[in-house]
Amino acid sequence: MLSDGIIEYVARKRLEKVDFQHGESILNRLSRQLGAVALHDVSTSDVTAYLGAQVLSTNTWAVRHQTLSRFFEYWSVRGIMHGSVMPPGRRQVRSRFIPYIYSRAELRLLLQAAARTCTRGRSLAPQTMKTFVFLLYATGAMIGEILSLKDSDVNLSAGTLTITSKR
Repeated sequence: MLSDGIIEYVARKRLEKVDFQHGESILNRLSRQLGAVALHDVSTSDVTAYLGAQVLSTNTWAVRHQTLSRFFEYWSVRGIMHGSVMPPGRRQVRSRFIPYIYSRAELRLLLQAAARTCTRGRSLAPQTMKTFVFLLYATGAMIGEILSLKDSDVNLSAGTLTITSKR
């Protein structure tokens, strides 16, 4: 059964000391979607339906595709599956993102608006909000990256700020 194959595969990963929680969740979602099916009965159309069940970013789709590829390859090498059931990978689509660069006047207005959002009764001081908005703009960091900064990430004498990427 597919579910038994997943259990054995995940156990193998754990023995190898591989952090496989995300991979395990991908495989378990596939198992839930397909139900009680024999491992050798999983078809390309089953995998294609799983990968296409949601609108996914290119990276998320690629991670799921790679996880499934390695899982099925593992069982194929052991003679349980015959041939590949994996659909072809997605073509890489070039990003059409064009960054917008604010003028000085627009930045001034943005920082003033940030300061106005902090009124009495709120826990954030206006200067804190302005600094937060400025850090987002100046570094290109994501909100979570700025919110997770620690004192140890700031080196005032060297003039550096270390941002740990979540991307």
